[in-house]
Amino acid sequence: MKVFTDYKMKVSPVDIMKSLLALILLIIVPLHPSSAQKLDDLKPKTPITTQAEDSEQLNWAVSFGTTQLFENWFGESNLNLPVSSATLMLARHIHKRIKTWVIFNLPLVPSQRINQQGQASFSPNPPVVLLGASVVFMDLKLKREKRLEGEFGIYGGKVLENQGLYFPLAAGRLALVKKDDVAIYLGLSASIRVDTLGLIYGVEHRF
Repeated sequence: MKVFTDYKMKVSPVDIMKSLLALILLIIVPLHPSSAQKLDDLKPKTPITTQAEDSEQLNWAVSFGTTQLFENWFGESNLNLPVSSATLMLARHIHKRIKTWVIFNLPLVPSQRINQQGQASFSPNPPVVLLGASVVFMDLKLKREKRLEGEFGIYGGKVLENQGLYFPLAAGRLALVKKDDVAIYLGLSASIRVDTLGLIYGVEHRF
């Protein structure tokens, strides 16, 4: 009884060619640029754009504006004509939504008062300097790279004259920002101690 049977394995040339082609494909395909690019696409990407945006944050702002001051607004009987003044403001971002301010206000005309008899009186109007901080409480994205900001701040002021008053001031404004570096704004300010209401508007440049 034979346990093993001798036989010969026949391998056709076609099978040999198929094996060689499969081996070549296994070697070539991983080295192909398109496959390497696909592998790179599967790798997690670092947020480069976010880091670039953070590094390009604009920290300073300078503003040239005009203020219409309404003196004795809170109760005096005499009628006061508005005083036009030039306002220069410099701001520094200490946080994304918090700014510190230095403001210089220079009246361009004297104060003009008209009493009940219709008589007018004039008095000099000294300049004022203010220091303070503001918070951006609203930041709405609009179309065409524009944003609408709402801002409110508290300031301390000094009238630049002998024995000039120190006074608190509260102010708020709305600013239309274009491309993050130019803004036009309109706002109101009020100070009880110097009894003044202000309407302020102007252009701000950020850098």
